[in-house]
Amino acid sequence: MTTAREAALAATVTAATLGLQAARHLDDIRSYHAPPLPAFDAFAYVAMAEHPTIFTVMPWGHRILTPWIAHAIPGGPSIAFPVVTLGAFALAGLLLYAFLRRLGARPWAAALGTAAFALSPPTGELIAAPFLVEPLACALLIALLLALEMDLDVAVLVLLAVLGIWAKEAVVVFLPVVCFARRQRRPRAWRDGAVVFASAVVAAALLHVAWTPGMHTPLPDLGPERWHLIGASMAAEPGRWLGVLALGGLGPAAIAGALRLRARPYLGRYAWIVAGTFAQPLLAQYAIHQVVGEMNRYLLYAVPALVPLALIALDRVVPVFDAPPPATAAPRLLGRLAAAATVVALVFPLAVLDRYRRLDLQGRRDGLYILGFCRGTLNTARKLRDGAAVLLKMDERRFTPQGFEAEEFERMRWFLRDGWGPAPWYGTEEALMQSDRATLVLPCLTPAPIEITLALSAATETPLRLSVNGRPIGEGLVSTARTRLRFEVPADALFRGDNMVALDVTGVLAAHPRLYAVAYSPIPRSP
Repeated sequence: MTTAREAALAATVTAATLGLQAARHLDDIRSYHAPPLPAFDAFAYVAMAEHPTIFTVMPWGHRILTPWIAHAIPGGPSIAFPVVTLGAFALAGLLLYAFLRRLGARPWAAALGTAAFALSPPTGELIAAPFLVEPLACALLIALLLALEMDLDVAVLVLLAVLGIWAKEAVVVFLPVVCFARRQRRPRAWRDGAVVFASAVVAAALLHVAWTPGMHTPLPDLGPERWHLIGASMAAEPGRWLGVLALGGLGPAAIAGALRLRARPYLGRYAWIVAGTFAQPLLAQYAIHQVVGEMNRYLLYAVPALVPLALIALDRVVPVFDAPPPATAAPRLLGRLAAAATVVALVFPLAVLDRYRRLDLQGRRDGLYILGFCRGTLNTARKLRDGAAVLLKMDERRFTPQGFEAEEFERMRWFLRDGWGPAPWYGTEEALMQSDRATLVLPCLTPAPIEITLALSAATETPLRLSVNGRPIGEGLVSTARTRLRFEVPADALFRGDNMVALDVTGVLAAHPRLYAVAYSPIPRSP
């Protein structure tokens, strides 16, 4: 079969099977807007796509590749993300076909394996919820497998590893496959593996240091409680676990193939992909309470490694494999181009990212809040930079996450932080201080003098002290009638980012100061 005919076959099978999946889930795809969205992760990625150079929330905010590509596609997130998802799966299908052919699979068998990947439950789930980063990360993983099977230069592997880290940092757990896949062909396979792994870690570290130097994601707790929860989940829902792990029949077929003698060389090279797939959700910081729910999506990374095993099982019935094509030396220019592309891939994000100091939003797995906060802070910061005052009135800011309409999203009280009671950003009642200290968010793009005006009242006359980022700014007296207090904040008290305004009072439990409104007004420069 000619190369052109094989390319046409791979493209046709990929397009047909992905088209079938998209048709099956078309109603789901059409139902998503911004908001509502299918999962917390989706809200974080949509916020990233709207302003890709400004950080959102750890750790999702460092998965830059998919949202940045979505940002470049016109039509908004509800169009861009499905396009990126289907495009990533199309790329993955073509790469998987090429990988299977390099393993020696006959064209019809490679086409069958590609169809199995496209029709697998993880692919269907991610097409139905097309706002996540797994499709592109998986495509890059398959590209890495193909590069390993083609025995390409280590510079190509490094480039794919760095791009994979930009897609999702969990790709790092799969990189030891470089050592296993190359040890039979290259005497220095462990060195190559170390170079690839170190390059990915350095890329992730550079992004952290340059973009979010003050933020740290806690390491996952691998103590007995986590394993107890996992065991309890498996014991409580064994049928669901077995259904997910079956992968629509691909799982049992792969097990049957793995038991065959001819599978041993393949397992020696690529079994690590399956092991890494199961390690990924167990090591995730935020996935422990919904491991079974997340597992179908995580299994996407295992499917490309399981497909060849299923074909090995099929080979017992009909001939599936021919002798693998002989390895050919890749042009040296390819390695040089890959090295240059790696430098670009490392430098470009660091050069264009905005070092806006985002408030650490870790621990709040609330997608509506994350998206509302990111939108509210940046819209306010731009208005202040342009010289416009911003008035935030409580009676105009009433938002509840239940049954809201899209046009009501801007009513969120995103600027209220600690000290206003639980989840004050969803408030519909009076905004009352619940402790001796309450905080507000003051976004800033260009530090410049700002006047803060507070409209407050209290049950009894209450002294109030205001500080910004820990720096005392002034004091005032909140009376029983509605009181306006004005404070001038100098430019050197602010930074580019989400600044914290603290209101400190005494006897708050008796006084219950009420906030009616807060206004941020740029102070004109003197001529």
